[in-house]
Amino acid sequence: MSALPMSQPKTVDDLLALEAATGKRFEIVNDEFVEMAVSDRSSETNAAFSYYLFGYVNESKFGRVYDSEMMYALPKSSRKADVSVIRKDRLPTSEITRFDGAGRGRRSRITIGRME
Repeated sequence: MSALPMSQPKTVDDLLALEAATGKRFEIVNDEFVEMAVSDRSSETNAAFSYYLFGYVNESKFGRVYDSEMMYALPKSSRKADVSVIRKDRLPTSEITRFDGAGRGRRSRITIGRME
C-alpha cells in the first residue's frame, strides 16, 4: 500500500493568483482557500466602524488602522480582517512586503518606522 500524496501548503502567491483568475476574494484557512462572503450591509458597517476607529487611533497616536486589504500570515492561514489596528509599539521597524494592486502580485518593499 502506498501513501497518499500530501497536498502542497497554500501560499500568499497562490492566493493572489486565484483572486486574479476568479475576480473573487479569498482567505487561506487551515491550508484551504475559503471565499470571503461580503454583503452591502457588512461593507457599510465596516466603513462606519473604520471611520470612527481611525479618528480615535489617529488622534490618540495609539497605532495604525488597516482596512480589509491588509493580509495577516498565520500558520496554515492567511486572513484579512474587516478592520484591524496595530499598536505603535508593535509596528515593525524593518522592511515588510507590500502587494501593490489587488491580486496582481506586484511586490515592493516599504519601511514602517516607529510612530512618535
